[in-house]
Amino acid sequence: MISRRSNATKLFALLALVAAFAACAKDSPTSPPATRLAFGAWGGDHAQIVASDSVTEVSYGCTYGEFTGSIPLDVNGRFAVNGTYDPYFSPVSGDEPMPAQLSGLVEGNTLTFAIAVSDTVGDRVISLGPAVVVLGQPADIVVCPVL
Repeated sequence: MISRRSNATKLFALLALVAAFAACAKDSPTSPPATRLAFGAWGGDHAQIVASDSVTEVSYGCTYGEFTGSIPLDVNGRFAVNGTYDPYFSPVSGDEPMPAQLSGLVEGNTLTFAIAVSDTVGDRVISLGPAVVVLGQPADIVVCPVL
């Protein structure tokens, strides 16, 4: 005959074991952190990023830039990469893109970014952003006037 005390002891041991597994699962990430920006289109309010293994294109307002290669992320989802940017972009501007740095933070499917452009025409640094885009979300792009 099994006593109530032994059943309670077994139940307590089982619950302790389940709690231990749950604690381990909670402390362990469900997947390893990403090591690069996910490829595809990221869209937001007046902003779009299209990332691939060869180039990442950024449109923000009426500006446009390119950053070569895939964008590496650190263990916290942060990044900073150099590329070129045209802060005066228009279909007929004819201006050469300027040196720029794209930096940001990826949290899940959300990317917050900013751009620092070394304006070689105005001899200053132009800061654009911050802007927020979401992977797979359509961009609400601004229709830019033709100059």
